Amino acid sequence: MKLSLTASCRRATFAPIVYNGQLEEAVNKASEFGFHAIELHIADPRHVDRRWLKERLEKEGLAISTIGTGLTYVEERLSFTDPDESIRKKARERLKEHIELAHDLGGAKVIIGTIKGPIRPELGEKRCFDLITQGIEEGLEVAAKKGIEMVVEAINRYESNSLNTVEQVLEFIRRFDSNLIGIHVDTFHMNIEERDIAESIRRAGRNLRHVHAVDSNRWYPGAGHVPFDSVIAALKEIGYQEYLAVEALPLPDPDTAARKTREFLGQLI
Repeated sequence: MKLSLTASCRRATFAPIVYNGQLEEAVNKASEFGFHAIELHIADPRHVDRRWLKERLEKEGLAISTIGTGLTYVEERLSFTDPDESIRKKARERLKEHIELAHDLGGAKVIIGTIKGPIRPELGEKRCFDLITQGIEEGLEVAAKKGIEMVVEAINRYESNSLNTVEQVLEFIRRFDSNLIGIHVDTFHMNIEERDIAESIRRAGRNLRHVHAVDSNRWYPGAGHVPFDSVIAALKEIGYQEYLAVEALPLPDPDTAARKTREFLGQLI
């Protein structure tokens, strides 16, 4: 397992990103503290200076593990289930741009979280799931050409009214006949939704492609009560070799959160 540090190139209004709006600082600190990669959170891929970022990553021996698309919804309100078809189309096109960026940055995975949009009563559950499916299918067409994987995140009920559990995401991704789509879990969300976090990880098995390691209070791992010893043991049991990304609040400050994460998870893995 490898460790990834979350960062954004523009400051988000609210997001559990360790280096929020501090991408260059994140690259420096990831290298200093012994991380292997950066998880990049962006609303619009046009805001990323690709040449600069690739050069900096290469210099520090780092990769981009994953690209988070959630800020597209949080900051711009673009989603697959918006009642306005023109906005839905913008969300689908934006996902394709994220996939292109992932390819340009060396093959990062692309996270499908809140960009999927909520289930809206005025549209109905079936219609909304069909729209989410459409958005992902269009993304998969581009992803297949670029060799990029997408991961659907299970998000707790207070932040999303659908796909809250590992079991629900497992059932949903059966809609797609593609090995380029998998499950993404977050231990903060799992602490709310899963009866047994370790058992849910085992249930995900080979479908598990990405993990956010964050504690119960959304601080860095080790600052709350998530049983990370059993989490890591379960990941080892299923042969998980991908990234653990710390998507935590920058508390008490970004450097402490990054350093404490590296120390704590480094001992476990």
